[in-house]
Amino acid sequence: MSFPNPFKRMFAEPKTDRRQMERFYSELPATLYAESSDPVECTLLDYSDLGARLKMPDKRHFPDMFKLYVPETDMTYVAEVRRRNGDEAGLFFISGEPGMKPWQGRR
Repeated sequence: MSFPNPFKRMFAEPKTDRRQMERFYSELPATLYAESSDPVECTLLDYSDLGARLKMPDKRHFPDMFKLYVPETDMTYVAEVRRRNGDEAGLFFISGEPGMKPWQGRR
C-alpha cells in the first residue's frame, strides 16, 4: 500500500540542469569584432559546443551579432547574443572555424 507524501508538496524537487551540452569554465582572453566598432578585448567565462558566456572589461553594449576570436584555441566564432546582464552576455554560436582570423575572409 502506498501513502501520499505530504513533504512533496512542501519542498520543491531540485531543478535539473536544462543545458543540452556540457559547460566548461574558463577565463580565456578573447577579442570581439563587430562591424560598427573597434576590436574589444574581453574574457570568455565559460563555453560549450553551442555557446558561451562573455564578460566585457567595462559596461559596453554588446552588439547583437559579432565575430569572437579566442587565441588560446585559434578559433573564430560567429556569435549571436541571447542574453545580456550588465557586463556579461550569453552567446549562441552560429558557426566556428579553426585557424580563421576575424579580419580574414574564408580561405
